[in-house]
Amino acid sequence: MKYASDEGIAYCAKTSTFYSYEPSPAAWVPRDEEWMVWSASSFLKQVADKKDAIMLLPKRTPSLAKSMLKFVKGCSPMGTPVTSLQECVAVKNGMLYLSDAKPVLRPRGPEDWVTSYIAVDYNPDATCPRFLNEVLKPALKDPNDVSLMQRDWGRTLVPGNKAQRFSIVVGGGGSGKSLVISVFEKLIWKGRFAHLRTNHLPTRFETHNFQGKDVLVAKDVPPEFLSNGGAAMLKSLTGGDHFQTEKKYGGKFEMRGDFYVNVTSNSRLTIAIQDDEQAWRRRMLVYIMDRLAPERIIPHFADIIVEEEGEGVLAWLAEGYMAHRAELQEKGDFILTDEQRQRIEDVILESKGQTEFVRTNVVAGDGDLTSDEIYQRYIAECRARGWKPTSRQKFLKELPDLMEEFHDTGKRNDIMRADSARKGFKRVQFAAAA
Repeated sequence: MKYASDEGIAYCAKTSTFYSYEPSPAAWVPRDEEWMVWSASSFLKQVADKKDAIMLLPKRTPSLAKSMLKFVKGCSPMGTPVTSLQECVAVKNGMLYLSDAKPVLRPRGPEDWVTSYIAVDYNPDATCPRFLNEVLKPALKDPNDVSLMQRDWGRTLVPGNKAQRFSIVVGGGGSGKSLVISVFEKLIWKGRFAHLRTNHLPTRFETHNFQGKDVLVAKDVPPEFLSNGGAAMLKSLTGGDHFQTEKKYGGKFEMRGDFYVNVTSNSRLTIAIQDDEQAWRRRMLVYIMDRLAPERIIPHFADIIVEEEGEGVLAWLAEGYMAHRAELQEKGDFILTDEQRQRIEDVILESKGQTEFVRTNVVAGDGDLTSDEIYQRYIAECRARGWKPTSRQKFLKELPDLMEEFHDTGKRNDIMRADSARKGFKRVQFAAAA
């Protein structure tokens, strides 16, 4: 269709969006219906003027323009972005290819089907001292996490979560976690991220919000964020699973779960493991930010970092991508230190804290224990480890099944304490007493 080819118009059925190609910044720009009607009408006026066909002008109506756009939907489909086919990222001064030994910058054109780009130039010699020395290094408790975060968030330059891991950043208010996330949102995730709400994931249309995105972000989430009914879908969203999404009044679409996921929280998170401990262990990266809030707050500091050091942060992330690609080739996963692996293990242990407590702190013996005594001992164990304990009601509800599973003893109502019968269990005692 001449209108589509001359004006650079394409249509994406998956997102129900029209695009027009703009030579500067060499990208396909999404357009709303009003803009498209205006564009089609302007094209008709150009044709009428060029061909000296005055009789066309009375027919130049919104209805005719909309009819033209219906043809565009079928005649000019949106192509596949080169960024989804190759290891490259669109930046302000071209296409940055990351598949060679070193990053290579090349020009781009309409055939790349770029719809968004990082709005800073790639400069391999640029640095970001303020970002590293004022934001990242003071915030991260473990110095090795600077390199891990460089590889972790550097990999998000290119869509496709090959390591199949998601990131959890835990830190109090003012620790810098939201500032770090904001820098990446403004610099490399703009137009690419959607907000993640695990409690809404089981609902009918929620996952369709992720179409056209490749990064999912959840900021300052509550402690139960990973333990509600929808949290288990994180394994599918990051593990490469194929599934369908449904658009309200718009049909169903295919989606692959290779999203990057970044979660921040003021408090430790626990997971509804559901007998899938190894899968969760394989999925997580955990960071601890323990910096105290600075005495002087710099307003809009994330914007300042992007404006002053955007090129440096981009170069730093490109180095991180290359380092992550190398470790994937070597191991197929992130190469972690013992402390980084232990933080993941701590989340697993705390998440199954009640189960682990009953399994390891109660043993077979000649004594007996009341349910209340077991719960009080569990509370003391949680305090010693810095864990958030399960509520009393939930603990006591699950306790009989755990005691039956690990110690082959059933719940009784005749455990005597101070001349009164209590609920509890016989033929068991605490491990310390043993």
